[in-house]
Amino acid sequence: MRSGNLRAVLTLALILMLTPAVWCQAQGIGADPTLSYVDPTTGKLVVGDVVPPSPPPPGYREPVHAQSTPTASATSKVLSNVPAFDWAYGCSAVSAGMLMGYYDRLDYVKMYTGPANGGVCPLDNGVWGYQECPIVASHKGIDGRQNRGHVDDYWVAADSSATDPYISGGWTEHSPLDCTADFMGTSQNKWHMPDGYTIFFNNTDGSPLYDNTGCEPWNRDGCHGMKLFAESKGYTVQTCYNQWIYGYAGNTKGFTFQQFVNEIDAGYPVLIQLEGHTMLGYGYDTSTQKIYIHNTWGHGYDTMTWGSSYSGMAHKGVTVFHLAPTVVDTPTFSPDGGSYPGPISVTVSCTTPGATIHYTTDGRKPTASDPVVANGGTVSIDKIEYLGAIAMKANMTDSAMKSAFYGPKVASPTLSLGSGAYESGATVTLGTTTSGAEVHYTTNGADPTTSDPVAIAPVILTRSCTLKAKAFKTNWVTSSTTTGSYTIYEAMSVAAAKSQADNSTVSCQDGIVTLAVPNTFFVETDDRVTGIRVNMPGHGFVPGTRLDVVGTLRTSGGERYIDAAYAYVTGTGSVAPFYLRCADLGGINWFYNSSNGSGQQGMRDGRSPNNIGLLVRTSGAFSPINSGRFAVADANGCVVECVVPAGVTIDPNWQYVSVTGVSGCESAGGGMLKRVLWIGSQDDIVSLKGASIAGRVATADGSQIVNQIIQSPHPYTSNMNTTWTFNAPVGTNRVRAHMTEVENEFFYDKLFVEDVNGALVQAFVYHSATYDVWSSWVTGSVLKIHLQTNATNNYYGFMADKFECDMTAMGIGGATVTLNPGGWTRITRGDGSYCFDGLPAGDYVVSASLPGGSTTPTGLPVHVDENERATGVDFVGSSGAGCFGGLVAQDVILTAKTDVECPHPYPANYTNTWTLSAPGALKMRAHFTQTELETGCDYLYVKNSSGATQQTYDSGTAANDVWTNWVTGSSMQLTLATNGSTNRYGFAVDKYEYEVLTPSGGVTVSVSPGGLSTVTGRDGKFTFLGLANGTYTVTPSMMGLTFSPASRSVTISGTVLQSGVDFTRN
Repeated sequence: MRSGNLRAVLTLALILMLTPAVWCQAQGIGADPTLSYVDPTTGKLVVGDVVPPSPPPPGYREPVHAQSTPTASATSKVLSNVPAFDWAYGCSAVSAGMLMGYYDRLDYVKMYTGPANGGVCPLDNGVWGYQECPIVASHKGIDGRQNRGHVDDYWVAADSSATDPYISGGWTEHSPLDCTADFMGTSQNKWHMPDGYTIFFNNTDGSPLYDNTGCEPWNRDGCHGMKLFAESKGYTVQTCYNQWIYGYAGNTKGFTFQQFVNEIDAGYPVLIQLEGHTMLGYGYDTSTQKIYIHNTWGHGYDTMTWGSSYSGMAHKGVTVFHLAPTVVDTPTFSPDGGSYPGPISVTVSCTTPGATIHYTTDGRKPTASDPVVANGGTVSIDKIEYLGAIAMKANMTDSAMKSAFYGPKVASPTLSLGSGAYESGATVTLGTTTSGAEVHYTTNGADPTTSDPVAIAPVILTRSCTLKAKAFKTNWVTSSTTTGSYTIYEAMSVAAAKSQADNSTVSCQDGIVTLAVPNTFFVETDDRVTGIRVNMPGHGFVPGTRLDVVGTLRTSGGERYIDAAYAYVTGTGSVAPFYLRCADLGGINWFYNSSNGSGQQGMRDGRSPNNIGLLVRTSGAFSPINSGRFAVADANGCVVECVVPAGVTIDPNWQYVSVTGVSGCESAGGGMLKRVLWIGSQDDIVSLKGASIAGRVATADGSQIVNQIIQSPHPYTSNMNTTWTFNAPVGTNRVRAHMTEVENEFFYDKLFVEDVNGALVQAFVYHSATYDVWSSWVTGSVLKIHLQTNATNNYYGFMADKFECDMTAMGIGGATVTLNPGGWTRITRGDGSYCFDGLPAGDYVVSASLPGGSTTPTGLPVHVDENERATGVDFVGSSGAGCFGGLVAQDVILTAKTDVECPHPYPANYTNTWTLSAPGALKMRAHFTQTELETGCDYLYVKNSSGATQQTYDSGTAANDVWTNWVTGSSMQLTLATNGSTNRYGFAVDKYEYEVLTPSGGVTVSVSPGGLSTVTGRDGKFTFLGLANGTYTVTPSMMGLTFSPASRSVTISGTVLQSGVDFTRN
C-alpha cells in the first residue's frame, strides 16, 4: 500500500474506529468528523497522521551499498554506532527503537538491559531472529524472556483490528511496560490502533508540536510515547516534537534541511516521517541535500533526497527527540577521607566507562586544565591536602565534585614507662615513629601544645603526676594524646613507711606476707621487728610471698595500714610467729589512751616501732564473745580479743588455747583503743587444755583389687562393635584389668583397652589363646574394653575377672563424726578432717557416718588422758552411690619485678636465652620497657617452657611499654638471635605478670537437696560421697564474698567421681 490511496484508506479506518462523538468528547471540542482538531490553548489546527505497519514491500531487496558503512566527506557527516533494525511489528516503533539503541550505546545504558551483546544494544537485531527486537516489541521466548510481552498481549496480524489477545484470552496484560511499542500505543486496542499502527500529531501551520497529549486517553501520540519510554528508563527528555517539513501542504514554518544538518552535527538522529512510513535519519550530504537513513527493512543503510519521496511515499515530516545529557558518575575515593598513620595513596575511580578524572589537592573545583588521574589510579598524599575530583566525558554532564580531607597523622608518642608506681628519679623516654615530628609534653594534666617543652631528653619523675604527650609535624595532623599516670614514691622500709604522715604515698620494700584473708594481708620485715596491714581487694597473695607494696598510708583505730595501689612480687621468705605473752600484747588494762600514752604495754599510736602488724602467737584462758570473736586472758587478767574471719568456727568447749595471728588494735570508744589479734584460719587456733581427738574421713589409700567379671560372648559374634565399662572406686588414680583368657582373629578382629574418653591405651592382637594377662594401666577411674569383629572366623574373645585400682586417699567433706559418751558431733571439713576439743580424760568411742555410703571401722575406741591429743583417728569411707568434688580458688594475676635485659646495643652474631619463672602459674607474659631490633635480620623470640616459639619481634622501630602475648605454663623464655650486621638497643624487661589459682579456705560449700555441707580447708578442696542419682545444686558461700559461678548444677548417674565442680572466688 502506497501514498496514492493510503490516506483515504487510513482516514476511513480511523473514522470507523473513532466516532466523531468520542473524538470530540476526548478533545473537548465541537463535533468534527475529521482527523483534525483545533488546539484550545494555541488555536492551531492539529492533524493526526496515522502511520501503518509498513513492512518491507513484497520482493524488497536491500540496496547493494546497504551492507557497507557510509563514507564521510567534506560535505557529509554520518553518525556512528546507530543500530539498523529490520521490521518488527511496526515501522514507527522500530525507528524509535533504533534511536533508543543509539542512546544505549552513548552511555544511556539502561535503554537495553538484556543478555545480548554483553548488555549493550546490538547494531542490528539479527541476534534475536528475523523480525524480532525486544527493545521495540517484547515477546515471550525472545532475549531470555519468560513471561508474556507486547507481541503476546496485543498482536494478531499486521493491519488487524481484532480484539487484543490479552482481552480475548482473559489474562492480565504484562506489566510494567517495557518496549517502544508499549509506550507509543502501537497495536493496542486501548489506544485505538490496529496492529502495527502508530499515530503522530502535527500542527498544520508547520510549527513544532511539542510532546502532544491532546488526544489522550483516546490516542497516544508516538512522540509522547517515546518520551515515556525514556523516562521509564530513568532518563530526562530535553525536548521532543513532531513537525512537518518546510513546504509540505504549503506550510512556511516547517522543518528544514539545515535544521536536520544541525541535529546530526549535534549528535541527534531524527525520525523521518513519510506518508505511510517512518524511518531513522542519521547522516547528510550538503552538496546534494541527500540524507542517510535506516529504513526498517534491513540491516544496512539507504539514502534519499531531503523533501522528496522514498519508495513512492512522500517526505512529510520529522520527529525530533533529545535526551538530556547523562551525568557522569561521581568519582569515589578509597580509602575515604580522614587522617591516616603516615603518607597514603588514594585510589580514584569512576564507574562511567571512558570518563576522564581531573583532580586538585587545594580544595578547588577541578577543571579540564587540572591534572588527570587514570580511572583506578592513585593520588599520593604526603601532607594535609583537600582532594577534589570531577569526572568528565564528551556528550555528558560533568560529574558532581567529590572532595575529602586527607591528612597523614603523626604517630602517637610512646612512653618508655607505663602508668604505675615508680621510685623517685625514674625516667620516661618520649618518642614517636614519625620522622621529623617533635614531641611536646606536660606534667600538669593539660593537653600539650607547641608552646610546651620539647621532649629532647628523658623526663625525670620526682613527684606524682599525669604526663601527657603529643607529637607535631608541619602540614600533618597532630597526633593523639598519650597519657601516663605516675605515682612516685621513695623506697623505704616498713618502719620508715609507718612513720610517714597520713595520705602519704609510701613504698614498703621487701615485706613478707605473714597472714592473708580476703581483701587484706599483712607484711613484716625479715628481722620481725615491724609489720603493717595492707588493704588490697582481690589480692590473691599467700603467706611467704615477698612483696614491694605501693599505696597510700592511713590510720584507723590507732593502727597504720596501706591502701595498696600496686604490689610487686619480688621473691619468697620464711614465715614464723614469735611468742608474746598477753601482757606483752595488752598490758595491765585493755585500753590505750593515745593522748597520754597510758594503757596497754608496748602499744602506741602505730608510728613507733612496736609489735602492731607482726605475726605473733600467744595463749591464755578462752572465753567466747560472739560468732566472730573470742577473748584470751593470761593469769594476770591481761586480755586480748581475737577476731576470726568467715569460715572459722569458735568451739565453745575450748578452755585454754594457743592462737596465732597478727597483732593489731582498734577503737574502744571514748577516744580509747584496744589491742586485737587478727586470726587467719581454723588451723591458727589450738586447744591447750582438755583432751582432744582428731582424725580424717577419706577414701581408701593404696592398691585395691575389685573382683568383677566382664566378658564377651564365647565365641564372639560377627560384626560386633561393643564396649564394656568398669568404674573404679572413688579416689582411683589409675586402673588395669586382669584377663583370664584373650583370643581373637589376628588382623581382622580387634580388642582395645581405652580410657574414659575412648582414647586407645592398648590393643590385644593374640591369634592363639593367651591366659593370665594384665592390661596396661589406664589413667583415671574408668577403664573401657572395646571389641570390634568382622564377618568371618569367630574366636573366644576375652574374659576379665578382676581389676587393680591404684588409689590415693581423698578427704570426704560433709561426713558426720560422733563422739560417745556425750553425743557430740562434728561435720568433716572439705579435706575430711574433724576435731573434738576440750574433752575430759576418759574412754570414748568415735564413729563416722556417710549419707548414702559406709565407713570402716564402724567404731573406734579411744582413751585420752588429761590434755592429751589423740590424732589419726581415721575412717575409710566408701559408697556405691555417686560422688563429686571440686576446688574453690581465686584466679588472680600477680605482677613480679625482674631485671632481664640484653647488652645495649647487643653484639653481632649473638644468641642468648633468658628464663622467667613463676611456680604454679597457669600462664605468663613479660613487659618490655623498650624493644628495638634490626628488621629482618635480628629476632627476639618469646617461647614457652618447651622452647616452642609463641611470638617474634623484629621491628627496627623502637617500641616502649610493650607486653608480650600470654604464654601458657609456669615459665617462659626470651631468646635473642642476631646476625653480623647493624646492632640495635635490643630489649629490657622490668616485670612480668602471671596467673595463679590461690586456694580459698574457710568457704562453706552446700549441696541441695539433701542438706549436706562442708567448709574448705587451706587447699580449697571438697568432696561429697554417697549421693543418689539425681540433680543437685552446689553453692559456695563466705561472708562478704561472691563466687563465679554463684552455684553449679551437678547430675549424678552411677558411681564415677565427677571432678572439676570448681568455683572462683571473686
